[in-house]
Amino acid sequence: MRYVFIICSILFSSLFCLLPRAYALGPGDGDFLRGLELESQGRISEAVRAYSDAVEKNPQDYEALLNRGAAYVELDRLHDAVEDFSRVILLHPGDTDAWYNRGSCWAEMGDYEKAVSDYDEAARLDPLDADARYNRGHVLRQLGRPREAVRSFRAVLRLQPTAGDARQQIGLTYWEQGDMDRACRELQEACDLGFCQGWRLAREQGRCH
Repeated sequence: MRYVFIICSILFSSLFCLLPRAYALGPGDGDFLRGLELESQGRISEAVRAYSDAVEKNPQDYEALLNRGAAYVELDRLHDAVEDFSRVILLHPGDTDAWYNRGSCWAEMGDYEKAVSDYDEAARLDPLDADARYNRGHVLRQLGRPREAVRSFRAVLRLQPTAGDARQQIGLTYWEQGDMDRACRELQEACDLGFCQGWRLAREQGRCH
């Protein structure tokens, strides 16, 4: 089997991580596997060249494009990563990871409207994708759309009721809006779930008791 390292979110921690996925072997396998080996050794630029060789031999190889996109992210070449994930979407529009990954690139680049659109599509394709909903909520906060952000975080909680960071984000959103009654309630519940940073800060500042 072929293993592809794709970008995904670590829910409630950061936008990106590397996660293995298995696929059937196809054209350009030698270059692809060489790219994996180089990437595992931290030789990211060389891995990009190997993935590029695989894509040159098979321009339809969306798995190699996913990996090259992930490698571009590691090199902070986000525009190149967006191009690769966009090519994956053209080749395989039902690939949730490509939509999610491109959304995370847009978010890192500060293009929040495009990030929301891509997270929406990832969530539509995978109704159980809590990561896309969480990141969507975070981006909506950046856009100054608090009500939508809260709805997005609550969607995470419906999927994962013990997701303390989503609960904390709701509390912080209410805090930003000056609704301290709701903020304190949500932050305390988040702390009960192990995410206490917001609750402690609110207590230190005398906003919650």
